[in-house]
Amino acid sequence: MPQVTLTAELSRFAEACVAGGRHRTVDEVMAAFRLLQRQEELAGFRHRLDAAAARGQAEGWVELDDAMAAVERERAAPE
Repeated sequence: MPQVTLTAELSRFAEACVAGGRHRTVDEVMAAFRLLQRQEELAGFRHRLDAAAARGQAEGWVELDDAMAAVERERAAPE
């Protein structure tokens, strides 16, 4: 894991979290920062997925589940 140097403000915040009993160590606070980073990354990913889905809807793309259901109906239909 890369070494991280906190700004003075973040260092005071981390120490206050420990002193206040919210976390046992500054390392736990750093783990919380990493979780926040991961949450932000996932939120960005969801936003990109939503944007792609909206583009697909606007351009007339079909959802995979809908396409698979149509294929199954075709296969089940008598010839």
